[in-house]
Amino acid sequence: MVASASQITETRLPEQDLLFSRSQMVSRILELNPTTSADFLDAFSDESLGHYLARLNTLQQPRPAPMGWVRTSETPAILCREPVD
Repeated sequence: MVASASQITETRLPEQDLLFSRSQMVSRILELNPTTSADFLDAFSDESLGHYLARLNTLQQPRPAPMGWVRTSETPAILCREPVD
């Protein structure tokens, strides 16, 4: 399914997430996802935390049938790691 322009606009990183300090973003992420830890989140950049927070905020909203989260270019669909010998 191809996302419409209105769907893409609605799922972009909200401006209010960019205005949070790092500690505010981490606090909010911990509220929304209690299975993570502040130590784990410390490994990520402010930009990455902002994108993750936007994703978590999107998940908190009721989802009408045609709506959903649209993967942005900085979020790869599949990750693979190869061991370094």
